[in-house]
Amino acid sequence: MRCVFPSDAVQKPSVSCKVNKTTESTTLQCSVPDPQSVTYRWTTAHSDSDQHLGPQLQISRDQEPDSVYTCTVSNPVSRKNTSVTLRACGTDKSALKTILIGILVSTAVIVLIAVIICLLQRRTGLRYEARKIRIRRTHKTSKSKKMFYC
Repeated sequence: MRCVFPSDAVQKPSVSCKVNKTTESTTLQCSVPDPQSVTYRWTTAHSDSDQHLGPQLQISRDQEPDSVYTCTVSNPVSRKNTSVTLRACGTDKSALKTILIGILVSTAVIVLIAVIICLLQRRTGLRYEARKIRIRRTHKTSKSKKMFYC
């Protein structure tokens, strides 16, 4: 058994997140610089009875992005905690939807502009072709009449 002294007060924990892209689940990892004789406990803001012991917490994909998870580390001398939301981990699906909608709208605008440019070029090209035909006809008739226009 190790003796714990007041100088062994636990430091504020840090929480990191890892999102599994395949399962869309999130793993929260709680850590402190000197983890000896430390107990880890996870709680959620909406339920103190919903606790998990250990440095890692697995969160399913159906949790709200604003759900708050708190990691509390303690030893016989002290207790400290850090809270984090899933949104802070980058699991906010509404942000992803906003980005996708932005990409789709931008693509639609680019396609629309390209179609308008093609139609204008086609229209201008038809006018040019019509003008060339008129010039040829005028040129043929003028040759037969032996008249030249400058």
